[in-house]
Amino acid sequence: GSSGVLSRSDTINNIEINWLYAPETRPEFHQGNKRVNWMWLAGFRFFQLEDQLSLGVTSPAFDLDTATNNNLFGGQFGGRFDWEIAPRMRFVVVPKFLLAGNASSNRATQTNGATTDVRSTVDVFSWLGSVDTSIAIDLSDRWSLWLGYRVVGVGNIAQADGQWPSGLPATSASLGGIATGSESIIHGAFAGFESHY
Repeated sequence: GSSGVLSRSDTINNIEINWLYAPETRPEFHQGNKRVNWMWLAGFRFFQLEDQLSLGVTSPAFDLDTATNNNLFGGQFGGRFDWEIAPRMRFVVVPKFLLAGNASSNRATQTNGATTDVRSTVDVFSWLGSVDTSIAIDLSDRWSLWLGYRVVGVGNIAQADGQWPSGLPATSASLGGIATGSESIIHGAFAGFESHY
């Protein structure tokens, strides 16, 4: 019999530039005379999701690796809800939605005596929705400390398991091409500072 190891790893990068707007107010400063505030949000976002799935078999020696890379970029919109729950402490919810172009790629590498290396690319539209829920502590009028939890859902992307061939060892033709249509949910805690100017 044969034994092997199957492993998976993901890397995520996210860069955003957003503008906040609220009629007749300065959204970059908390409105102390109002306990509840709503601001509109619009901006640009780049979101990268890399996914790698690897199989290593010891006897007979065989390795298969598929690595996908999704680069989403485009305009996003949303809002920001601020609720003053105590002096200098706010409960904040920030929902955002992005309809993005996605430059997606896949690299499939198979080694079983000889090495087969196949690269594929495709450009598609993808979507992303995220919600940040946090507590903001206003250290001063210009500095705030944020502690929260973020949930991000992303769809119509390429993931490594979706590129896996139906039979092993795979032919060069079955390693080619790239399949999109997968979805993923990423979530976790975050902390940071915000400067108002």
